[in-house]
Amino acid sequence: MEGILNFLKIYLPLNRILFIRAIFGHHFSFDCRMLYLNIHKLYCIFVSFIFPLIIYSFSDVLESTRYAIFMEFFVCIWITLIVEDNCFQEYLTSIKRTDQLITHGRFNLASYRLYMVYFFITLLRMIIHFMSVKFFSISLYKFLTYAFVYMTLDLSNIIRVLIFEALYQRMIYLRNHFESIFDRPTNDCRNIISEVRRGLLIYGQLLDSVKLVNKIQVTLFITLALRFVGFALKLNMMLFKVNSIWDHTRMFMYTFESAFILALDLTPAVFSELTHNEVEKIETMMSHKHSMCTHRSLRAALSKGILYFKLRPFEFKIWRVIPVDSTLIFSFLSVFLTVSLLIFQFHHMM
Repeated sequence: MEGILNFLKIYLPLNRILFIRAIFGHHFSFDCRMLYLNIHKLYCIFVSFIFPLIIYSFSDVLESTRYAIFMEFFVCIWITLIVEDNCFQEYLTSIKRTDQLITHGRFNLASYRLYMVYFFITLLRMIIHFMSVKFFSISLYKFLTYAFVYMTLDLSNIIRVLIFEALYQRMIYLRNHFESIFDRPTNDCRNIISEVRRGLLIYGQLLDSVKLVNKIQVTLFITLALRFVGFALKLNMMLFKVNSIWDHTRMFMYTFESAFILALDLTPAVFSELTHNEVEKIETMMSHKHSMCTHRSLRAALSKGILYFKLRPFEFKIWRVIPVDSTLIFSFLSVFLTVSLLIFQFHHMM
Protein backbone atom coordinates (compact mmCIF):
# COMPACT_ATOMS: atom_id res chain seq x y z
CA MET A 1 0.00 0.00 0.00
CA GLU A 2 2.83 2.40 0.86
CA GLY A 3 4.55 1.72 -2.47
CA ILE A 4 1.34 2.35 -4.44
CA LEU A 5 0.71 5.55 -2.50
CA ASN A 6 4.24 6.83 -3.18
CA PHE A 7 3.79 6.01 -6.89
CA LEU A 8 0.51 7.96 -7.00
CA LYS A 9 2.01 10.92 -5.14
CA ILE A 10 4.76 11.11 -7.77
CA TYR A 11 2.69 10.60 -10.93
CA LEU A 12 -0.72 11.85 -9.75
CA PRO A 13 -0.10 14.47 -7.04
CA LEU A 14 -2.92 16.40 -5.42
CA ASN A 15 -2.31 19.46 -7.61
CA ARG A 16 -2.86 17.32 -10.70
CA ILE A 17 -6.17 16.02 -9.35
CA LEU A 18 -7.21 19.60 -8.62
CA PHE A 19 -6.09 20.59 -12.13
CA ILE A 20 -8.30 17.85 -13.64
CA ARG A 21 -11.11 19.15 -11.44
CA ALA A 22 -10.42 22.68 -12.78
CA ILE A 23 -10.79 21.43 -16.37
CA PHE A 24 -14.32 20.34 -15.46
CA GLY A 25 -15.26 23.88 -14.45
CA HIS A 26 -14.30 24.10 -10.77
CA HIS A 27 -12.21 27.13 -9.91
CA PHE A 28 -9.09 26.70 -7.80
CA SER A 29 -6.51 29.35 -6.87
CA PHE A 30 -3.34 27.70 -8.15
CA ASP A 31 0.05 29.25 -7.51
CA CYS A 32 0.30 31.03 -10.85
CA ARG A 33 -0.13 34.45 -12.45
CA MET A 34 -3.32 36.37 -11.73
CA LEU A 35 -3.99 36.60 -15.48
CA TYR A 36 -4.29 32.81 -15.72
CA LEU A 37 -6.59 32.68 -12.68
CA ASN A 38 -8.87 35.33 -14.20
CA ILE A 39 -8.96 33.43 -17.50
CA HIS A 40 -9.89 30.29 -15.59
CA LYS A 41 -12.68 32.16 -13.77
CA LEU A 42 -14.10 33.26 -17.11
CA TYR A 43 -13.83 29.67 -18.34
CA CYS A 44 -15.79 28.41 -15.31
CA ILE A 45 -18.50 31.03 -15.84
CA PHE A 46 -18.73 30.10 -19.52
CA VAL A 47 -18.98 26.38 -18.71
CA SER A 48 -21.68 27.00 -16.07
CA PHE A 49 -23.96 28.48 -18.76
CA ILE A 50 -23.11 26.63 -21.97
CA PHE A 51 -23.52 23.00 -20.88
CA PRO A 52 -26.97 23.40 -19.26
CA LEU A 53 -28.09 25.17 -22.45
CA ILE A 54 -26.73 22.31 -24.58
CA ILE A 55 -28.58 19.71 -22.53
CA TYR A 56 -31.72 21.83 -22.55
CA SER A 57 -31.58 21.74 -26.36
CA PHE A 58 -31.76 17.93 -26.41
CA SER A 59 -35.37 17.28 -27.44
CA ASP A 60 -35.37 13.65 -26.27
CA VAL A 61 -34.42 14.54 -22.67
CA LEU A 62 -37.23 14.64 -20.12
CA GLU A 63 -38.10 18.19 -19.08
CA SER A 64 -37.66 17.39 -15.38
CA THR A 65 -34.21 15.97 -16.15
CA ARG A 66 -33.25 19.21 -17.90
CA TYR A 67 -34.31 21.30 -14.90
CA ALA A 68 -32.54 18.99 -12.44
CA ILE A 69 -29.25 19.01 -14.39
CA PHE A 70 -29.43 22.78 -14.91
CA MET A 71 -29.90 23.43 -11.17
CA GLU A 72 -27.21 21.02 -10.00
CA PHE A 73 -24.58 21.88 -12.61
CA PHE A 74 -24.99 25.66 -12.51
CA VAL A 75 -25.11 25.91 -8.72
CA CYS A 76 -22.21 23.52 -8.02
CA ILE A 77 -19.83 25.53 -10.24
CA TRP A 78 -20.85 28.87 -8.73
CA ILE A 79 -20.58 27.47 -5.19
CA THR A 80 -16.97 26.53 -5.90
CA LEU A 81 -16.28 29.86 -7.56
CA ILE A 82 -17.74 32.07 -4.81
CA VAL A 83 -17.48 30.12 -1.55
CA GLU A 84 -15.41 26.95 -1.45
CA ASP A 85 -12.19 28.10 -3.11
CA ASN A 86 -11.45 30.88 -0.57
CA CYS A 87 -12.41 28.67 2.38
CA PHE A 88 -10.20 25.85 1.18
CA GLN A 89 -7.16 28.10 0.71
CA GLU A 90 -7.48 29.33 4.32
CA TYR A 91 -7.95 25.76 5.51
CA LEU A 92 -4.83 24.58 3.64
CA THR A 93 -2.72 27.31 5.25
CA SER A 94 -3.99 26.38 8.72
CA ILE A 95 -3.57 22.62 8.28
CA LYS A 96 -0.03 23.01 6.95
CA ARG A 97 0.83 25.10 10.02
CA THR A 98 -0.51 22.29 12.23
CA ASP A 99 1.49 19.74 10.24
CA GLN A 100 4.67 21.62 11.13
CA LEU A 101 3.83 21.05 14.78
CA ILE A 102 2.98 17.38 14.21
CA THR A 103 5.76 16.05 11.98
CA HIS A 104 7.66 19.11 10.75
CA GLY A 105 5.57 19.23 7.56
CA ARG A 106 6.03 15.60 6.49
CA PHE A 107 2.27 14.99 6.32
CA ASN A 108 0.77 14.77 2.84
CA LEU A 109 -2.75 15.97 2.11
CA ALA A 110 -3.29 13.27 -0.53
CA SER A 111 -3.74 9.99 1.38
CA TYR A 112 -4.68 6.61 -0.08
CA ARG A 113 -8.28 7.22 1.02
CA LEU A 114 -8.52 10.34 -1.18
CA TYR A 115 -7.09 8.41 -4.15
CA MET A 116 -9.65 5.65 -3.53
CA VAL A 117 -12.48 8.20 -3.66
CA TYR A 118 -11.05 9.76 -6.83
CA PHE A 119 -10.70 6.43 -8.66
CA PHE A 120 -14.09 5.33 -7.32
CA ILE A 121 -15.66 8.44 -8.88
CA THR A 122 -13.86 7.99 -12.22
CA LEU A 123 -14.41 4.24 -12.55
CA LEU A 124 -18.10 4.14 -11.63
CA ARG A 125 -18.91 7.20 -13.71
CA MET A 126 -17.26 5.55 -16.74
CA ILE A 127 -19.22 2.33 -16.11
CA ILE A 128 -22.50 4.27 -15.89
CA HIS A 129 -21.80 6.14 -19.14
CA PHE A 130 -20.74 3.06 -21.10
CA MET A 131 -23.86 1.25 -19.87
CA SER A 132 -25.89 4.22 -21.11
CA VAL A 133 -24.24 3.97 -24.53
CA LYS A 134 -24.93 0.23 -24.72
CA PHE A 135 -28.54 0.34 -23.56
CA PHE A 136 -29.74 3.63 -25.04
CA SER A 137 -27.51 4.03 -28.13
CA ILE A 138 -26.88 7.74 -27.56
CA SER A 139 -24.68 9.66 -29.99
CA LEU A 140 -21.02 10.48 -29.30
CA TYR A 141 -21.90 14.18 -28.99
CA LYS A 142 -24.46 13.51 -26.26
CA PHE A 143 -22.18 10.99 -24.59
CA LEU A 144 -19.35 13.52 -24.27
CA THR A 145 -21.76 16.23 -23.07
CA TYR A 146 -23.25 14.05 -20.35
CA ALA A 147 -19.80 12.74 -19.39
CA PHE A 148 -18.51 16.30 -18.87
CA VAL A 149 -21.59 17.43 -16.91
CA TYR A 150 -21.74 14.46 -14.56
CA MET A 151 -17.98 14.36 -13.96
CA THR A 152 -18.24 18.04 -13.01
CA LEU A 153 -20.97 17.21 -10.50
CA ASP A 154 -19.01 14.24 -9.12
CA LEU A 155 -15.71 16.11 -8.77
CA SER A 156 -17.41 18.96 -6.89
CA ASN A 157 -17.21 16.72 -3.81
CA ILE A 158 -13.43 16.30 -3.88
CA ILE A 159 -12.74 19.45 -1.83
CA ARG A 160 -15.27 18.51 0.88
CA VAL A 161 -13.92 14.95 1.02
CA LEU A 162 -10.35 16.26 1.23
CA ILE A 163 -11.18 18.57 4.16
CA PHE A 164 -12.75 15.85 6.31
CA GLU A 165 -10.31 13.13 5.27
CA ALA A 166 -7.36 15.38 6.20
CA LEU A 167 -8.90 15.93 9.65
CA TYR A 168 -9.44 12.18 10.06
CA GLN A 169 -5.84 11.43 9.04
CA ARG A 170 -4.45 13.88 11.58
CA MET A 171 -6.79 12.71 14.32
CA ILE A 172 -5.47 9.16 13.79
CA TYR A 173 -1.96 10.52 14.32
CA LEU A 174 -3.13 12.30 17.48
CA ARG A 175 -4.68 9.11 18.85
CA ASN A 176 -1.44 7.20 18.14
CA HIS A 177 0.47 10.03 19.80
CA PHE A 178 -1.52 9.70 23.03
CA GLU A 179 -1.29 5.89 22.92
CA SER A 180 2.50 6.05 22.69
CA ILE A 181 2.93 8.50 25.58
CA PHE A 182 0.48 6.64 27.84
CA ASP A 183 2.49 3.43 27.32
CA ARG A 184 5.57 5.06 28.83
CA PRO A 185 6.60 4.28 32.42
CA THR A 186 5.09 6.60 35.04
CA ASN A 187 8.52 7.73 36.25
CA ASP A 188 8.78 9.75 33.00
CA CYS A 189 6.01 12.07 34.13
CA ARG A 190 7.65 15.32 33.07
CA ASN A 191 7.92 14.25 29.41
CA ILE A 192 4.45 12.70 29.49
CA ILE A 193 2.94 15.98 30.74
CA SER A 194 4.82 17.90 28.05
CA GLU A 195 3.56 15.54 25.32
CA VAL A 196 -0.03 15.71 26.65
CA ARG A 197 0.07 19.49 26.39
CA ARG A 198 1.53 19.23 22.88
CA GLY A 199 -1.27 16.84 21.88
CA LEU A 200 -3.91 19.23 23.25
CA LEU A 201 -2.31 22.08 21.30
CA ILE A 202 -2.49 20.04 18.07
CA TYR A 203 -6.12 19.15 18.80
CA GLY A 204 -6.98 22.81 19.40
CA GLN A 205 -5.35 23.87 16.13
CA LEU A 206 -7.28 21.20 14.23
CA LEU A 207 -10.55 22.51 15.70
CA ASP A 208 -9.52 26.04 14.70
CA SER A 209 -8.99 24.74 11.15
CA VAL A 210 -12.57 23.41 11.14
CA LYS A 211 -13.89 26.89 11.95
CA LEU A 212 -12.26 28.22 8.77
CA VAL A 213 -14.49 26.02 6.60
CA ASN A 214 -17.82 26.86 8.24
CA LYS A 215 -19.10 28.09 4.87
CA ILE A 216 -18.62 24.56 3.54
CA GLN A 217 -21.58 23.49 5.68
CA VAL A 218 -23.84 25.76 3.60
CA THR A 219 -22.51 24.35 0.32
CA LEU A 220 -22.94 20.80 1.62
CA PHE A 221 -26.56 21.51 2.55
CA ILE A 222 -27.29 23.16 -0.82
CA THR A 223 -25.69 20.23 -2.66
CA LEU A 224 -27.75 17.66 -0.75
CA ALA A 225 -30.93 19.70 -1.21
CA LEU A 226 -30.39 20.02 -4.97
CA ARG A 227 -29.58 16.32 -5.27
CA PHE A 228 -32.77 15.51 -3.40
CA VAL A 229 -34.90 17.75 -5.65
CA GLY A 230 -33.22 16.27 -8.72
CA PHE A 231 -33.89 12.70 -7.56
CA ALA A 232 -37.53 13.50 -6.86
CA LEU A 233 -38.07 15.15 -10.29
CA LYS A 234 -36.43 12.29 -12.19
CA LEU A 235 -38.26 9.61 -10.22
CA ASN A 236 -41.61 11.35 -10.66
CA MET A 237 -41.17 11.67 -14.42
CA MET A 238 -39.89 8.12 -14.90
CA LEU A 239 -42.85 6.58 -13.11
CA PHE A 240 -45.09 8.13 -15.74
CA LYS A 241 -43.15 6.33 -18.48
CA VAL A 242 -42.29 2.89 -17.08
CA ASN A 243 -44.27 0.70 -19.46
CA SER A 244 -41.62 -1.16 -21.48
CA ILE A 245 -38.34 -3.05 -21.11
CA TRP A 246 -36.45 0.07 -22.24
CA ASP A 247 -38.09 2.14 -19.49
CA HIS A 248 -37.35 -0.55 -16.88
CA THR A 249 -33.71 -0.48 -17.99
CA ARG A 250 -33.66 3.28 -17.55
CA MET A 251 -35.19 2.82 -14.09
CA PHE A 252 -32.41 0.39 -13.17
CA MET A 253 -29.78 2.85 -14.43
CA TYR A 254 -31.42 5.63 -12.43
CA THR A 255 -31.37 3.54 -9.24
CA PHE A 256 -27.73 2.51 -9.72
CA GLU A 257 -26.62 6.08 -10.43
CA SER A 258 -28.64 7.47 -7.50
CA ALA A 259 -26.96 5.03 -5.10
CA PHE A 260 -23.54 6.07 -6.43
CA ILE A 261 -24.28 9.80 -6.11
CA LEU A 262 -25.73 9.41 -2.60
CA ALA A 263 -22.65 7.50 -1.45
CA LEU A 264 -20.42 10.21 -2.92
CA ASP A 265 -22.33 13.15 -1.45
CA LEU A 266 -22.41 11.57 2.02
CA THR A 267 -18.70 10.63 2.05
CA PRO A 268 -17.76 13.83 4.00
CA ALA A 269 -20.24 12.81 6.71
CA VAL A 270 -18.58 9.36 6.87
CA PHE A 271 -15.13 10.89 7.43
CA SER A 272 -16.60 13.30 9.98
CA GLU A 273 -18.07 10.35 11.92
CA LEU A 274 -14.72 8.51 11.78
CA THR A 275 -12.96 11.64 13.08
CA HIS A 276 -15.46 11.89 15.92
CA ASN A 277 -14.78 8.25 16.82
CA GLU A 278 -11.03 8.94 17.02
CA VAL A 279 -11.68 11.86 19.40
CA GLU A 280 -13.81 9.60 21.60
CA LYS A 281 -10.99 7.03 21.70
CA ILE A 282 -8.57 9.73 22.88
CA GLU A 283 -11.00 10.81 25.61
CA THR A 284 -11.43 7.22 26.73
CA MET A 285 -7.67 6.65 26.88
CA MET A 286 -7.15 9.84 28.84
CA SER A 287 -9.89 8.97 31.33
CA HIS A 288 -8.47 5.47 31.79
CA LYS A 289 -4.94 6.83 32.32
CA HIS A 290 -6.31 9.37 34.82
CA SER A 291 -8.04 6.63 36.84
CA MET A 292 -4.86 4.51 36.95
CA CYS A 293 -2.34 7.30 37.59
CA THR A 294 -1.09 8.15 41.08
CA HIS A 295 1.29 10.99 40.21
CA ARG A 296 -0.26 14.30 41.30
CA SER A 297 1.13 16.51 38.52
CA LEU A 298 0.24 14.02 35.80
CA ARG A 299 -3.29 13.57 37.17
CA ALA A 300 -3.74 17.36 37.16
CA ALA A 301 -2.56 17.56 33.51
CA LEU A 302 -4.89 14.71 32.51
CA SER A 303 -7.82 16.34 34.33
CA LYS A 304 -7.24 19.53 32.36
CA GLY A 305 -7.03 17.50 29.16
CA ILE A 306 -10.32 15.69 29.86
CA LEU A 307 -11.99 19.01 30.65
CA TYR A 308 -10.59 20.54 27.45
CA PHE A 309 -12.07 17.75 25.34
CA LYS A 310 -15.44 18.22 27.02
CA LEU A 311 -15.40 21.98 26.51
CA ARG A 312 -14.21 21.72 22.89
CA PRO A 313 -15.73 18.58 21.37
CA PHE A 314 -15.22 17.87 17.70
CA GLU A 315 -18.42 18.65 15.83
CA PHE A 316 -19.39 20.03 12.44
CA LYS A 317 -22.97 21.21 12.12
CA ILE A 318 -24.94 22.79 9.29
CA TRP A 319 -26.16 26.10 10.70
CA ARG A 320 -25.39 24.73 14.20
CA VAL A 321 -28.40 22.43 13.94
CA ILE A 322 -27.75 19.50 11.58
CA PRO A 323 -24.67 17.44 12.55
CA VAL A 324 -22.46 16.22 9.68
CA ASP A 325 -21.93 12.65 10.87
CA SER A 326 -23.77 9.32 10.82
CA THR A 327 -26.93 11.16 11.94
CA LEU A 328 -26.96 13.12 8.68
CA ILE A 329 -26.47 9.95 6.65
CA PHE A 330 -29.39 8.08 8.24
CA SER A 331 -31.61 11.18 8.30
CA PHE A 332 -31.04 11.93 4.62
CA LEU A 333 -31.58 8.29 3.60
CA SER A 334 -34.72 8.14 5.73
CA VAL A 335 -36.21 11.27 4.15
CA PHE A 336 -35.18 10.14 0.66
CA LEU A 337 -36.82 6.70 1.08
CA THR A 338 -39.95 8.25 2.62
CA VAL A 339 -40.43 10.68 -0.26
CA SER A 340 -39.71 7.94 -2.80
CA LEU A 341 -42.37 5.72 -1.23
CA LEU A 342 -44.84 8.63 -1.24
CA ILE A 343 -44.17 9.22 -4.96
CA PHE A 344 -44.64 5.50 -5.68
CA GLN A 345 -47.86 5.48 -3.66
CA PHE A 346 -49.15 8.55 -5.46
CA HIS A 347 -48.57 6.98 -8.87
CA HIS A 348 -50.10 3.69 -7.73
CA MET A 349 -53.29 5.51 -6.67
CA MET A 350 -53.47 7.24 -10.04
